[in-house]
Amino acid sequence: MVDDKFPTLSENDPWSLFCQVTPNDAGLVEAWPIIFEKAYAKLHQSYSALEGGRPEHAIVDLTNGISELISFEEEEF
Repeated sequence: MVDDKFPTLSENDPWSLFCQVTPNDAGLVEAWPIIFEKAYAKLHQSYSALEGGRPEHAIVDLTNGISELISFEEEEF
């Protein structure tokens, strides 16, 4: 269970400190990514435990599978 308090840069800044979402064409922001990130951080005891947002770690947790990071910048690719 998560509450409705999310980390922001300051009390006057409504934007999330971690998960960055942008408004759609209608100016609306979907809240589910921020809520999902908070639940995932709570699972790992804190936001700092998420290691900078490594998506391959989250994929393993969500699928109970194995992830592989492929760099498209390497010459071999």
